[in-house]
Amino acid sequence: MEQTFFIIKPDGVKHGLVGEVLKRIEQRGYKIERLEMRTNVSNELIDQHYEALLTKDFYPSIRDYMTSGPVIIGVLSKPSDFRLASHDGRYSSGRSSTRELFAEIFAQSS
Repeated sequence: MEQTFFIIKPDGVKHGLVGEVLKRIEQRGYKIERLEMRTNVSNELIDQHYEALLTKDFYPSIRDYMTSGPVIIGVLSKPSDFRLASHDGRYSSGRSSTRELFAEIFAQSS
């Protein structure tokens, strides 16, 4: 069973789209293993999640956006042959670095 970390970003929360997003996830056969609302997301957490973008000129605006309001974070699972597309067409699959990242993220909330 593969797992992947996901985030519903501040605008999705602000516009009341959380229920619709979760419904679509479940309709596609994914199981929501863990779900948590974060009202105060730290710069450090966002920096860790977007580590590959830290040196990019546009990164400060991403950090500002991701810390501008509450987010929903979670873990999805589905059989190992799945690939989950994000809104911009990128794919994620249960890489061990991702598993390690969301384990650390959830450990910070305990």
